[in-house]
Amino acid sequence: MDRFRKFVIKLLPYRLVEWYRRKRSIRRYMKGLSVEVLERERRLEHLEGRVAASQRGFYAQIVKDLLERTDIILQELDRRVEGTAARTEESVASLEAELAALREDVQRLRKQVESQEPEESRHTALAE
Repeated sequence: MDRFRKFVIKLLPYRLVEWYRRKRSIRRYMKGLSVEVLERERRLEHLEGRVAASQRGFYAQIVKDLLERTDIILQELDRRVEGTAARTEESVASLEAELAALREDVQRLRKQVESQEPEESRHTALAE
């Protein structure tokens, strides 16, 4: 086989021999590279699983923190709403008390007006 190869090398043009050598070396390189990549991929599958699991833990922690912050904000808003509602109830109660006092004043004034009307009608009758 070695004699045949040497004979073919001498027979063929140099450029063709170089092209064939490049082609064979590239083929060997690619085959070796694919074997190496396959072995590396097999070794990395285990690591990728661990990394993915840690990322899920990381995202779970982020979501947990976000929910805690949201809960704190909602509690603060709830306190503000309750404070506003309490102040509103106080102001409504004071307005109702004021309204009751005004109604009493109106009733007292009506009674005074009614009691003065007969006296005025008497004065107008006497004046005529």
